[in-house]
Amino acid sequence: MATYTGLDVGFDVASGVDLSARELRFISLDSVGDLTNMASAASLTVGVIQRAPRADGGEGATVRVDGITKVEAAGALPVNTAVIAEYVSATDQGKALALPGSAGTYRVRGIVIGAASAEGEIATIRLVEYLVIVT
Repeated sequence: MATYTGLDVGFDVASGVDLSARELRFISLDSVGDLTNMASAASLTVGVIQRAPRADGGEGATVRVDGITKVEAAGALPVNTAVIAEYVSATDQGKALALPGSAGTYRVRGIVIGAASAEGEIATIRLVEYLVIVT
């Protein structure tokens, strides 16, 4: 079994936010520094949830902010693929999505080092942070 290392940080969860189904997905911070769901495709992400809190609340979450992590894939992710945080809707967000080829500015959040062949599978990524402008 592989060991994944990196910097994990504990965060409080925003009041009324259920993150129980968000484990191994990218996550955002609200204006006071509590974890919350992504508000849009432009949301900044702080890292990947390693331990998601239960739905009944009262508990913080552990987030990997640097290093190597597993992440839920939004589709096929071959090795060496740059990934961004997917945002489809308020209920479908935070999975690792291959960097689109369409024009735009994208915040790359990871490089795949362990492939996934389909949506919902688990990939392994090295967390990074940089902008890419596709023209």
